[in-house]
Amino acid sequence: MNAIQVVKAGAPLELRQLAIPEPEPGQVVVKQQYSSVNPLDYKVQHAVTQGGLPLPVTIGWDISGTVVSIGDDVTKFKVGDEVFGFANIVGGRFAEYVIVNVEHIVPRRHMPALEAGAIPVVFTTAWMPLFILDDLSKRRGQSIYIAGGSGGIGHIAVQLAKHEGLTVITSSSKPDGLQLCVHCGADVVIDYSQKDVVEEIMRLTNNQGVDLALDTTYNARSFIQPAKVVRRGGNWYRIGNTLNQIVSADEAIGICAEKDVECQAGDLRRYWSEPDNKNVSDMTKALERADELFNDGVRVFISKTVPFTLEALGQAVEEVGTGKHVGKIAIEIK
Repeated sequence: MNAIQVVKAGAPLELRQLAIPEPEPGQVVVKQQYSSVNPLDYKVQHAVTQGGLPLPVTIGWDISGTVVSIGDDVTKFKVGDEVFGFANIVGGRFAEYVIVNVEHIVPRRHMPALEAGAIPVVFTTAWMPLFILDDLSKRRGQSIYIAGGSGGIGHIAVQLAKHEGLTVITSSSKPDGLQLCVHCGADVVIDYSQKDVVEEIMRLTNNQGVDLALDTTYNARSFIQPAKVVRRGGNWYRIGNTLNQIVSADEAIGICAEKDVECQAGDLRRYWSEPDNKNVSDMTKALERADELFNDGVRVFISKTVPFTLEALGQAVEEVGTGKHVGKIAIEIK
């Protein structure tokens, strides 16, 4: 089968021929139909972070396809089932066939295969701070600032917050990014290239600040703004994990400490890489909820779909990794 791999850190991706994997107990093999590009693909390729991954490694973390073989003890799925989900931390989803632990996939009932291949990582990443570290279902009528509202994670977070009845303030700068934030239902979209985010949010909230803030940017320079606009005693969350040690939040945490703001970081890595961790079930439930919420209009925005070729995928990884995209780029593998 064809697979696209990082063979040497910092070098171009390579198209390689690999054997179709065989499932072990607790695993299934899925024939991929769609996947999508995430910033982690770029980081692994360019050695920004590899988290101890041995090279060569097949990148890609999103799964959408059909079960073609199952391990001896698998009863949850059968051959022919349409499924979607995510890889554990070793990746391996930019391939025609992928092996996956059963706890990392769910049946695809409502969502089309294309959308299912673009949503798993961004949805579960947004879900974790909003519904595991916090619980937006108990915050109806409150306010939230989401930094990075036009990104892959951010535009899902905007929709989830609106679905739960919060007032959503977000920010972007590119015209298509601003438009996406509006399309996702944000109540206020701040063009940070034209206005000071902190001043604008404090003006909108009568200098009280928002009840909670979520930073989806993975960018330490961005952390300061959400920290400054959270009200005293509020909550500040950032997306990040042990793969992103270069991103320091010390200054933002200091600002929050002065206001008794609770700070937490989402660590999605442990949900992927520790199958015995009880929290893996939280991610399974999140995937099931993503499928259900498709009927309520919570959708992943796919800016474009590219073919499963070395050239197209290499360009897509570069585009996502350098922040030159809005929403998600999907990969058609079938």
